[in-house]
Amino acid sequence: MNVELLADISELNDLSKSKNLFSAFSKLLEKFYNITDISILYFDNTDFSYKIIESTINFQNRDEIYFFDAEVEIEPPFDLSIEGKDFKVFYKSQIEKDDYRYLFLIHNDSKIEQIIIDALFKIYLTAYKNKILYNYYQNSLLNTQYQLDIINEIGELLGSFNLNVVLTKLLEHVNNIVSGDVAAIFLYDKEEQRLKAKINWGVKEEYLLDIIDTESNKPLVEKVFKLKEVKFYENIENSQEITYPEDKFVINSIISLPIYTNNENLGVLLLINFEIDESFIDIKLSTLELLVKIAAIGIENSIFFENSLKQEKINTQLRIASNIQKNLLPEHDLISDKIAITGFSTPAMNVGGDFYNYIDKGNKIFAFLGDVSGKGIPAALLTTMAMIVIKTSINPESSTKEIVENINNTIALESLGENYLTLGFFEVDINNNKANIVNAGQEVLLYKGANKEIIEFSSSNLPIGMFEGIEFSIDTIDFYSGDILITFSDGITDAINTDEESYGMERLRKIILENANSDVLTLKNRILEDVSRFSEGAAQFDDLTILLVKHK
Repeated sequence: MNVELLADISELNDLSKSKNLFSAFSKLLEKFYNITDISILYFDNTDFSYKIIESTINFQNRDEIYFFDAEVEIEPPFDLSIEGKDFKVFYKSQIEKDDYRYLFLIHNDSKIEQIIIDALFKIYLTAYKNKILYNYYQNSLLNTQYQLDIINEIGELLGSFNLNVVLTKLLEHVNNIVSGDVAAIFLYDKEEQRLKAKINWGVKEEYLLDIIDTESNKPLVEKVFKLKEVKFYENIENSQEITYPEDKFVINSIISLPIYTNNENLGVLLLINFEIDESFIDIKLSTLELLVKIAAIGIENSIFFENSLKQEKINTQLRIASNIQKNLLPEHDLISDKIAITGFSTPAMNVGGDFYNYIDKGNKIFAFLGDVSGKGIPAALLTTMAMIVIKTSINPESSTKEIVENINNTIALESLGENYLTLGFFEVDINNNKANIVNAGQEVLLYKGANKEIIEFSSSNLPIGMFEGIEFSIDTIDFYSGDILITFSDGITDAINTDEESYGMERLRKIILENANSDVLTLKNRILEDVSRFSEGAAQFDDLTILLVKHK
């Protein structure tokens, strides 16, 4: 079971509301993941060791049992000896939260992924901390019974992982305390780096952002968010502290409360034109602050859970795209008594835009290498489409020119937008010692064995797919024993070292000349090893692909 399915588990949503949180968590793990033996510990700063909070293992003197750092810092699997018994630890997850360290140990091997273990422990720990906080507010000496009633009502917020539900219920409870004309919750969008109205009742978002704090000359919600201060205004018409677009709506009063936890600054709740009995202002304001503080935990919990689901979906898509790309590459090299073809491709990210392959048609052999502009999933999808088009377009009865122009026209009709495809395409006729070369924006080299020299084929052709109906020039060469055709993506020559120097064409030519008499597999490996040594310690920023065709 993967993380995506956690959203459908009703038991998970009820975790915070369970009378016995650990028991509910244990049953959930056993039911959905076949995990039966677990322990949860915290780091005791006094004794500098881990102490058991809860465990499914029955220890006689649990309060006296400690795990020392040295025993749990090693990677699983490992053994722990407790009260004369040995217990296996197959998985562990460690989280630091609120200046405390917590440790989750799984004692049976259930073949579960680490990302799921970490997500489950984060959810449990959030529920555990929520329950402590919830119990604290329930048992504290609150000012009025009214506040106690509110705390009981919002307990449900701590168990929900649906952000929209949490925000909607928060506004409902706020309006039960102070009835207002306008209510909105702004959350900080990390990607856009700004506050955005996630939910608002009564007025458009842009009007609310036009409420300006005159001291900072910035929207009021931005100031409240940044300083984490509650702002309360009555009799707005006489206030010199804020301005607002009077022609859009009339404002009589404002309450603005920051939404944050110890871990993160989340957003702002805004209330406009509320009604509060003068004798209850202090009580209701303190109740609102309390309500928002508790709800902030539910909001943080929901955001974490949604991000976990999104990340797992992205990882799944990347794995699928990566597998598709790997399956489109040749399963093996072509090695015969007359010709040898080999290649290599590795993306800079999980998936990329490079590919190579060959097709053996008996009397003719076709080999090609392509590079789709861009990276990631969009480039991977275009790569898959381009590979299929090229394979289906190859027909030994057609000329090289007809094949390549058909490839171009088909891809152009698919409208790559700003993307394009560079292509190095070879048609080799071994029996007649001839080869046709099409260079459409790709690097192409020919090593002539007889002369021990390298010829570079510059491209006069546009990349594939930019325009329909264009013609492509073909280079026809003599291709004899010892000759090698080489094409590669710019990830080879553009590879950089820690001094930000490029590998370059001269280094490539040198390594080819030094190893051209070797078999083609050795030559390929020597090139890749040389590039790897050169760029050791520097990040790979581009896909790296090479294709070699040698006449034996």
